[in-house]
Amino acid sequence: MVSIKGLVIVILLLQAFSAAAFSEVGADFLKAVRRGEDVTLAKQRLAEIPWRELAAKLDEDSKRLAFWLNCYNAIVQDELTHHPKKYNEKNAFFSAKLLRLRDLSLSLDDIEHGILRRSLSKYGLGYVGRIFVSDWERRLRLEKREPRIHFALNCGAQSCPAVYFYRPEKIDAQLESATKSFLQQDAKFSSATNEVTVSRIFLWFNGDFGGGVGIKGLINRHLEMGLNKRTTLVYREYDWSLQVSKYADGN
Repeated sequence: MVSIKGLVIVILLLQAFSAAAFSEVGADFLKAVRRGEDVTLAKQRLAEIPWRELAAKLDEDSKRLAFWLNCYNAIVQDELTHHPKKYNEKNAFFSAKLLRLRDLSLSLDDIEHGILRRSLSKYGLGYVGRIFVSDWERRLRLEKREPRIHFALNCGAQSCPAVYFYRPEKIDAQLESATKSFLQQDAKFSSATNEVTVSRIFLWFNGDFGGGVGIKGLINRHLEMGLNKRTTLVYREYDWSLQVSKYADGN
């Protein structure tokens, strides 16, 4: 026999899924976190989704990007708001299975490096693939590499980008906005020395951006600094101090 409480939960879950597309579930989770609301229902909605069905519904990169960026940021904000001490053991935090689907549990590392970075090693500077790639990873990951994710993922550190609420139909414009905003605050050019100081993100994920040439091209496209092949890239130290609730203004 199904209890009344269990039946109510099932009905709520069915209503929730009929009211929002799969690609919006992550955004709803993130919005609940920002508002300080109970996220139990949001997590239950995720826990009802079989990963194969999710892979079928997220059938293009715009949907994959919006869903996984929102989920990643929601998990980080939720966990570190309520359990800040977890941040003291970063390797354990990022490798813990914190997102649960019906038949699959994922870590933040799985989402970032397996799905969003398309099976690239966490430590390979963007040039080395993950050794073991499972079936779920092949079917859930992006079809094409997207370096702008690094200006959208917030791991809880002071130096991380601000958090946006991503939507599939606006994802390209939103990633452009997030990238430009981050670079405006972060990239500092000295014409006297022909050096540009940038986030250490560009060093850790160098290959994601296409190396030095790609990094300079990205900066020139967004800030028009006139960087050239002789411009030296200087990577500033990353501030790992914990900072939650770093949301983009007006978002």
